[in-house]
This record gives sequence, C-alpha cells and structure tokens, in this order.
Amino acid sequence: MLNNTQEIQAFYGCKNLEKVVFSEGIKKVPMGAFYSSTNLKKVILPTTIDEFNAYENKGMRGSVTFAYTGVEEVDFYNMAVDNLEGVQMFQACENLVSVYLPKPLKLLGQALFYKCTALNNVVLPNTLEIIENSAFSNCSALETIEIPESVTKLASFAFNECAKLHTIN
Repeated sequence: MLNNTQEIQAFYGCKNLEKVVFSEGIKKVPMGAFYSSTNLKKVILPTTIDEFNAYENKGMRGSVTFAYTGVEEVDFYNMAVDNLEGVQMFQACENLVSVYLPKPLKLLGQALFYKCTALNNVVLPNTLEIIENSAFSNCSALETIEIPESVTKLASFAFNECAKLHTIN
C-alpha cells in the first residue's frame, strides 16, 4: 500500500508491477509516477486524492502519470478532483476500456486519453466545463459520448481520429 508518493516518476518502467493500492489519506499523485509500467493493470485510488501530476516545471503542469501502462479501468468518480490538467496522463493506455471521472470535475486536460485505443466507455460529469485539445484524440474504439450541457469549451482536435465515434449527445 502506498502512503506517500512525492517523487516524480517513482515507479517509472516497473515492468512487473501489476497492481497498486493507495492508502486512504494520500492527497497527491506525482508526474509520471507509473509511466511505462506496462503490466500495471489495476490501480485502486482513495477518495482523498485531490491532485494528480503534483509538479510544475516552467508553467507546464506535470504529465504522463499512467502513460504507457496496461491499466484497464479508471474510477475517479468519488474523488474531490476538479481538474485533470496533466498533459497525456493516460497516453497510449491501450488496455483502458472504462473511465469514470470525478463528480466535481471541471477540466479535462490536453491529450489526456490520447491513443487509448480500447477506450469505449467514458462517463463525463455534469460539472465538466472544458475539454482541452486532443483530450480523446485517437481513441479509436470510442463509439458514443455524452457531452454535458455544462461544457463551454470544446478545444481543437478533442475527438480527432475517433474512427468509430458515431453518436454525440
């Protein structure tokens, strides 16, 4: 169980890592924490997390926390996180099928799910206001999406190359 992760890329490239369970009470998950841990399938996150990519460099918020992992499902639903601004946080998570975003979420970051080619189930909360550039770009399995009325900005290429996308509500 993880009690405290403050270092950038703490588990970078841990090829045998399959499951991570965070302790209740942890608040931040750092930039690139699990980047390229290709066998990571399951991550259990506590509801106490209020910030991902807890790092900033020259004005760019941290990124690639779970990029290039084998994560299959992400459940943020009961978390207090109101933005997922990290660039390419789930880039090329080719096994990611389902995402349940936090209830208070207002912002989906740039290329957040870029090249998540198996992603076909995304639940966007009614609090969402901004979907940044390329947020779902190259999510080739995504067929339908319901964009809440609360969205005021749908940035460029948000659903670029979503070849199977046929229904947008």
